Amino acid sequence: MKLIKLYALFVIIISLNLKGQTYTSLRTVLDAQINNSVINLPKSTYLLDLSSKGAYTFSAKKNMTINGNGSTIICNKQKEAFYFSGCENLTFSNFHIEYDPPCSTQGTITSMSTDKKTWQITLHDGYPHRVV
Repeated sequence: MKLIKLYALFVIIISLNLKGQTYTSLRTVLDAQINNSVINLPKSTYLLDLSSKGAYTFSAKKNMTINGNGSTIICNKQKEAFYFSGCENLTFSNFHIEYDPPCSTQGTITSMSTDKKTWQITLHDGYPHRVV
């Protein structure tokens, strides 16, 4: 019982702020359970910080289940989220991954040349500017 109370306090302390929102560090939660055969993420929104470290690595893990319980994982850089080395029979379920900034650009076409080869686009708020 004491371990659960300490764990909850630890998660609250290891929160990160991304664009004014506070999210729990996914690395901290995974690290605390990495030697379990079942990792249960309490349902929440987590930040996987990829700006200061690479992908979260699972190394030589076998017969492991990672249950997100409906959680959202936000990656703060457009890079690989997870890396697997020498693993067998890993199951990920019940979560989804988002990227902030997003991996795509979204906008509205405001005008088009007569040959339809040149478009003027107004980008939607929050989407990155990309030149192709």
